[in-house]
Amino acid sequence: MSEEDRRLFERAVEELDGASRSKVGRLKAEGRGSKGRRTGRSGQRPSSRLDRLRQAPEASIDLHGLRRREAELELRRFLADRPRGEVLLIVHGKGSGALRSRVHELVAQHPLVAESRRAPPRWGGAGALLVRLKR
Repeated sequence: MSEEDRRLFERAVEELDGASRSKVGRLKAEGRGSKGRRTGRSGQRPSSRLDRLRQAPEASIDLHGLRRREAELELRRFLADRPRGEVLLIVHGKGSGALRSRVHELVAQHPLVAESRRAPPRWGGAGALLVRLKR
């Protein structure tokens, strides 16, 4: 690389670096994170109700031992029968992951589900899912 090419390259890198810094500074001044989302005072995204949940969920279902199709039917019935706005615990177990992946897929696509997260260790951790229904 010639000396002139090297200087052009370094200048381009400096310009890109300066543009990135100015964008980050502007987003912080607006109270937004690096992806443009609103942030709280600590610079983190606002927490959801599931993140703040301290008491036990209002209802739970245990899908251990069920086949995928059986679990799917039970889960759909369970979600349809629950009052809106409730926080639910869905225990699918760890196992091979087949049931877990299907449960996560169904919950993500279900029209009544507002949000879902992996349950904290005291309620099953990686073997369970916390779900909040829409109001």
